[in-house]
Amino acid sequence: MSSICANLIQKSEPPGPRGAACLPLMTLLLGVALHIVLHRQWIKAASRGFFKPEAGRLRRNAILVVWLSFAFLLSILAELVGVAELHILAGLAMTVGVATHLALHWKWIVSSARRQVGLGSVRAR
Repeated sequence: MSSICANLIQKSEPPGPRGAACLPLMTLLLGVALHIVLHRQWIKAASRGFFKPEAGRLRRNAILVVWLSFAFLLSILAELVGVAELHILAGLAMTVGVATHLALHWKWIVSSARRQVGLGSVRAR
């Protein structure tokens, strides 16, 4: 990790505090780690039930997670080696993946948010 940060620090413009170029990368990695910790039960269930015939939605969600992970890593690697076009394409792939992820889970997001603020659940219409 330190060599990646050193590479980013050398590329950073304008010069700033030492390690400032690593902040976005470290923030993203922290967000990914937190997301994995919060959804570890789903990850366990997905790994156990992936090939069951009734696991269509589970497979779709797992494939989307792999898509997002691949696009995320490709975006980071493309930035580190200086291939701007690939970095932009990977970023667009991530944007499409996140938008799809939000759309697929929108009812759950709204329901969870309402439950957290004490408004109760929403009935499906």
